Amino acid sequence: MSELSDKEKALRAFINWAVYSANWVGEKYGEEGVEEYYRYLLEKIGSKLFERDGPEILKALQTLDTILGSETVYEEDDEKVVLTVRCNTGGRAEREGKSMSGPSGTPYYCMHCKIHLEDMARERGIPMTVHYAAKGEGCRFIFEK
Repeated sequence: MSELSDKEKALRAFINWAVYSANWVGEKYGEEGVEEYYRYLLEKIGSKLFERDGPEILKALQTLDTILGSETVYEEDDEKVVLTVRCNTGGRAEREGKSMSGPSGTPYYCMHCKIHLEDMARERGIPMTVHYAAKGEGCRFIFEK
């Protein structure tokens, strides 16, 4: 097994920070608090995402997930675009036992995908659906044309 590069170590440290931050918010304020936290974050640092159309959003997500070490598959037909992700962030944290979950069963960290890419997207007229897969084993992001 190869030794991790400094960039990989830094990335893993950042992901752990994000996972444990979400765990803390969830423990202290529950799933409703986690939703408020993620809505606040996206409004502050990522709301320009919604200036793109659905396929562009999913291509941007694919690029980001690839940088983060996730395996992705992008498929498009006349009716929809589907991005499937074997997640190397929240999914990896879940596989390693670092994630905490609330009553819904979705890990607090992983809740950001549905909140950002389904709930907030739909509020802006972008027909997206997110299907969480346990341990990041094939989460699906769907844009309906």
